[in-house]
Amino acid sequence: MRIFVTGGSGFVGGHVIEALALEHEVVAMARSERSAALVEGYGARAVRCSLDDVDASHLEGVDVVVHAAASVEEYGPRSAYEQANIEGTRRMLAAAKAAGATRFIQVSSNATVFDGAGQLDVDESASYTQLPHFHYGQTKAASEALVLEANTAGFTTLALRPCFVWGPRDNSVQPALVRMVEEGSFVWIGGGRARVSTTHVAELVHAVACALTRGV
Repeated sequence: MRIFVTGGSGFVGGHVIEALALEHEVVAMARSERSAALVEGYGARAVRCSLDDVDASHLEGVDVVVHAAASVEEYGPRSAYEQANIEGTRRMLAAAKAAGATRFIQVSSNATVFDGAGQLDVDESASYTQLPHFHYGQTKAASEALVLEANTAGFTTLALRPCFVWGPRDNSVQPALVRMVEEGSFVWIGGGRARVSTTHVAELVHAVACALTRGV
C-alpha cells in the first residue's frame, strides 16, 4: 500500500518510515530541503509541503495516512500549539479524505488525558485533560477529537496514545531530561511516586504497523 507520513524527519516519524518502507511505498511530508534529505534517507519519497498548505494533490494515490507531526515544545504560546496540532490535523484530515485515503492513524499522546497524577489502568473512557495552561495536552486532545469524529464507513480513523517515547535518535524528551540533570534543575515532582508506563519507539512503530489494517 502507499502510506503518507507526516513528521517523518522527526524522532518517531523517522522510525515509522524506516519500518514501513521495508514492505510498503512510503511518501513523506517535507517542509525543507533538510527534511526532504532526512525522510529520503529513511526510505521515503519526499513530498514538499507542510501542515499549513497540504492538500489532496500531495496525497495522490495514498491509502493510509500516518500523522506523527505535532508541536511538542516544552514551552510556547498557545497559538503555536493550536496552529500545528489542531489546524494542522484539520488540514491533514481534509486532504486525506479528498485524496481518497481509507485510513488515518494519528500518533496521539497520553497527555490528552493527563490529570496531574499517575496514569494507571487508563483506557478510552478517560476524559480529556482539563489542566489549565497545559497547551500541549489540550491541543493534542482537541486534535485527537477531530480525528475520531472524522471516522466514517469509508474512512477509518484511529489514535494511538504512547507515553514518554524513547529510543535511538530521540531529539525531544531525553535530551531535555539530560540537560536538566546536568544543570541541576531536575526534580521528581511528588517525590517520584506517580507511576506511568513508557514506550520504546520500536513498540510504537509496531503499533503503527498493526494499525495499518487493524483497530478502530
